[in-house]
Amino acid sequence: MNETQKDHVAEVIKKITAEEFETLKNFFIDLANEAIQKTLLANIDSYMNRLGYETELTQILFTLADEAKIPRDKIFRKALGLFKIALDAEAEGNHLAILNPEDDIIQDIVGINPAQEATTESALK
Repeated sequence: MNETQKDHVAEVIKKITAEEFETLKNFFIDLANEAIQKTLLANIDSYMNRLGYETELTQILFTLADEAKIPRDKIFRKALGLFKIALDAEAEGNHLAILNPEDDIIQDIVGINPAQEATTESALK
C-alpha cells in the first residue's frame, strides 16, 4: 500500500461512527476466527496423519462432527473433558456409567485409566 492509499484509508477511518467501527471490528474478528478455524482443522488432520491415524480415527472424527453438527476441534475438547471426568471418577473410587430413563445401568464404563486398572488387578491377586 502506498502513502496516498494509506492517507485515503486514514481519512475514511476518521469519518466512521462508533457503531460503524464496531460493525467493522466484528467483521474482521469473524474473518480472523474463520481463518483460524480452517487452519486449526487442517493442522488437526495433518497431525493425525503424522501419528498414523490416516483413515480410521480421521473417519471417526469426521463422522462424530457430522452427527453432532459441531466442528472437529470441539469433538476433541468434549472428548478430553469426558476423559477427565472419567479419570476423576475412577480416582475417587466411582464409576462412569450410561443409565436409561429409569436409572438402570445400561453400560458401566471401566478401565479408563490402565495404570489404575493394573494396580487394582495386582491388589486382587
